[in-house]
Amino acid sequence: MNLFDFETFDDNEPNGISSRQIKIRTRIKIENALNTKSLNEFIRTLPDNNESIHYISSGRFNYYNIIPRILDDDETECNELYFSTWTISHYTINDLLRRYDAGQVGIINGLVGDYLQNRDKALFNYLKVEFEKRNQRYNASKNHAKVVLIKKQNKHYVVEGSANFTANPRIEQFVISDSEMLYQFHKNWMDEIINYGSGIKTKNYKPGRTKIPTR
Repeated sequence: MNLFDFETFDDNEPNGISSRQIKIRTRIKIENALNTKSLNEFIRTLPDNNESIHYISSGRFNYYNIIPRILDDDETECNELYFSTWTISHYTINDLLRRYDAGQVGIINGLVGDYLQNRDKALFNYLKVEFEKRNQRYNASKNHAKVVLIKKQNKHYVVEGSANFTANPRIEQFVISDSEMLYQFHKNWMDEIINYGSGIKTKNYKPGRTKIPTR
């Protein structure tokens, strides 16, 4: 029995990538967080290798709050972080940049929807300027996927959910997995969009970090 099955579909790539699917055999845990009052109570433990934890939240926590919970779980540096969201808040951008500048996150790659560019040009331009200042990659296109990838040494965390990176007091669902194969599955299509997809993306990108001087 294969641990996973992968398949792509030829569908003329209307938004820069072909459709694809992956089937992975993992252990599953279920958490009902409708009545929890704190984030640590909400996410009591992170998944083990090849394990997924499924959650339903009440809206007490923003989707982005899950990311610091993973980043701050131990002192291990995050080698790379990918995120895909339809829209994003100023707070979230600043928190990601702060963690990058402090060296907690090595590389950031971000996908947002062109909705952000059209709805809030000032916020999108802020993301664009600050990411390019740090030589980090982004792309704004017809994107509505909500996925986060966090690599910490031999841990490959994948967060898949229904919410954006904004304040959202609604019932939402999400899954946290530790799976290198699932991580690579999402990383591949995200890299395709960032490198070759349509939309506005990082200019003059050169692999590596650019340190921002502290004042």
